[in-house]
Amino acid sequence: MLSIVRYICDCLQKYVQIIIVIILIITKFSFFSRLPISVTTRLLDNFDFILLLVDYMEIKPWEKTLNDGTLMRHIEGKWQKIAYEDRCLMPKIEGQVWLALYQLLLSPHCLQKYEYTDYNKNRITKLRAHLNEVVLDQMPHLIQLQRFLEQLSFMEPPTVKKQLVLEQVKEKIFIQIKTQKNLF
Repeated sequence: MLSIVRYICDCLQKYVQIIIVIILIITKFSFFSRLPISVTTRLLDNFDFILLLVDYMEIKPWEKTLNDGTLMRHIEGKWQKIAYEDRCLMPKIEGQVWLALYQLLLSPHCLQKYEYTDYNKNRITKLRAHLNEVVLDQMPHLIQLQRFLEQLSFMEPPTVKKQLVLEQVKEKIFIQIKTQKNLF
């Protein structure tokens, strides 16, 4: 039973890493500004990928500390012991999360579309605690993100006008939904 739970956890870890890479690809190569407005709305409003990544950064599921104080990291699909002198090195997945957050928070397209409520603002500004000198030395471009987070903590973000999003639904899907309603 325990091996099944470990297997499921490892599979979930792999899936999350794949999702983060997909988010990074979408945001990094400026695909985000070219996506249809319905996709952008789903990513930013419905699924709130920004807060999802913020929570992921706070939890850091790629790291765990054993009872004896040994640090373990999930690297290349396996849990590996990390030497004391290597604890400050950023794992690949953490770098990918930082890059995705950088792209989502600083892209002009997202700044126009994302609604910064007080709750969102407070959650996002908690990232400042994770942007220390060690992280900034390894990823110097995150200094811009640090400045943005400092400004966000002091300013009152403008309200975003909600846009009406109409989506086309294929007739085949509509017929399936209609027939399912008749079954009940």
